[in-house]
Amino acid sequence: MTTKLNKEESELFDVAKKELHLADYLLRSTFTLTKDTKVLLGVVLHLHKAQQCLLDLLVGTKEPNFTKQMIALKKLNQTKNICSEKDFRALEHVHNLQQEHDSCPVEFVKKEKVVLCDDDYAMKFVEAPILGQHLHTTQLLFKKVLLVKEHDSKR
Repeated sequence: MTTKLNKEESELFDVAKKELHLADYLLRSTFTLTKDTKVLLGVVLHLHKAQQCLLDLLVGTKEPNFTKQMIALKKLNQTKNICSEKDFRALEHVHNLQQEHDSCPVEFVKKEKVVLCDDDYAMKFVEAPILGQHLHTTQLLFKKVLLVKEHDSKR
């Protein structure tokens, strides 16, 4: 990195970068080659970890849960204009998919999608094209967060 970030920020950027690389590799290489739809759950996991690091970088780890972090991010966004609506939607969708996967009693593959069912059998779908969009959005968000942190560290 071109500027001096504190150790914790540097470590969070390193983890986010690694997780984004893993998500990208799983989606663009492993899934493309194998067509094993279950790989998409790994993409969700790594995207979620990368996004969590970006949230921690922007609003800190003092907020105990995702909802409070998102509220803090929306408040910060009013002054710094870091995130677009697309960024917020990607953060929320990936978080919801990961939470659903962690708690769902039933999941199965159907027509190149992973179907996640809750206790009432309401379904959510994990699809490669949507994850590709979220991956791209998160990669762009990574760059924006890096620019914000570099700008803030120069002050």
